[in-house]
Amino acid sequence: MYHLYGEETTRKLRLFVKLRIKRTKFLTSFTFLLRCRDHNNTPRFLQFHHHIHSLAANRIYQRTSGLALLRERMHHKRRQLDSTSRELLNTNPRIANLHSESDGALVDKLTLIKTKRFAEKVKARQFKKFTRLQTKQHPTTKTIKESVINLSDQKLDDAVYSVLQKLLIYVVTPCTTTNEDILAGVEKAVLSLPVEMVEVAIQETLRII
Repeated sequence: MYHLYGEETTRKLRLFVKLRIKRTKFLTSFTFLLRCRDHNNTPRFLQFHHHIHSLAANRIYQRTSGLALLRERMHHKRRQLDSTSRELLNTNPRIANLHSESDGALVDKLTLIKTKRFAEKVKARQFKKFTRLQTKQHPTTKTIKESVINLSDQKLDDAVYSVLQKLLIYVVTPCTTTNEDILAGVEKAVLSLPVEMVEVAIQETLRII
């Protein structure tokens, strides 16, 4: 292109490609901010650390500072998009007058392909950022019936679901306790006492039983 149309045309073509990529970057960034606003998320670059750590304080901060700064950034991105689009419209006719129609179509196609590739990379990165924000700021917790799958035909109540949700990390309390278990428990509890007191405790336990 430099040998066909000279340095001036090459410079304008580079500016055209740069503006297209710049507009794509602003557009994906604005889409990210818009999605954060719709899902009530605050991007990391707008988050401030405050010394009051409570749910109420976080909600107040998010309604005031977080969302207000987010709206300001969205207005700023709109202005950047408008300025870049105007500059791009002014650059396009100047380039079209400098080369043939076939060259113009080829340049437009090549720059469009390059812009699409850049847009796909930026969109993937923005999507990952939004997913991390959504997971951190709005964690989802599974209900009891979602975490326990009943494969039997028997209908289970909420108490059974609650027990099954704990897996095997619990101790089942027996309905009845035998006298032998009571005596064994008392003997284990009074091991550190003097012998006389141990005998008294055991005799008192036997009398109560």
